[in-house]
Amino acid sequence: MAGVVLAVIAGACGGGNSAGGNVTATIGGRSWRSPGAGFIITGSDGSTNFDMQGATPLPNSPLIDSSKPILLVVFPQEVPLVGTYGVDGVTVDVEYEKDVNTLYSASNGSVQIASISTSRAQGSFNFELRSPIANPTVLTVTDGAFDVPVAAD
Repeated sequence: MAGVVLAVIAGACGGGNSAGGNVTATIGGRSWRSPGAGFIITGSDGSTNFDMQGATPLPNSPLIDSSKPILLVVFPQEVPLVGTYGVDGVTVDVEYEKDVNTLYSASNGSVQIASISTSRAQGSFNFELRSPIANPTVLTVTDGAFDVPVAAD
């Protein structure tokens, strides 16, 4: 499901990535690196939110390769300011799709926005990822960092 959501976000904002965006972390003890992008999305009611994704695009396509890990960090209520935000499912929601059949949600952690503008966002993150069906059921995410271009719709 998350892969479909990410593909829709990427397609709606004119592409899955721009050159120069990266998301890195240690996930479950393994180093992970992915192209990244940020999106400021304005709803039909005028509300805005900020989404940051680490995902690999399909070759020559704006769609996401759902066979590779995907990380999505969403600030659903507004575009955040510089600061640290707790991952609570309300202020910040995080999903990690290890593969098309394995979805994790984050808890017990935070996302720090070091800088953010309409063209670029930088920050860091650490949290635990939990899955009701995956083994192991908890993956610890440390040393997370992002430096991504931002597109606005």
